[in-house]
Amino acid sequence: GGVNCSVCPPASSAPPGSMSVENCSCDPGFSGPDGGVCVECPPGQYKDWTGPGQCMSCEPGSYKSSVGPGSCTACPLGMYSGP
Repeated sequence: GGVNCSVCPPASSAPPGSMSVENCSCDPGFSGPDGGVCVECPPGQYKDWTGPGQCMSCEPGSYKSSVGPGSCTACPLGMYSGP
């Protein structure tokens, strides 16, 4: 126990009752180790789960133009996105 609770690093969260910074996991759209620095996924990459792990590239035929959270979107009619 303690007098107060500490805040997780930016772009991460921990479940109620957590006892360590290692319980802080990167939010979707951010990659990094539990308890560490979380970095935004760059355009063209996504991570749609909370926890450790790397951002993954959008599949061919889809794109993501923003940084951070978001999902890949299928290319519209008459357009393409290669590997």
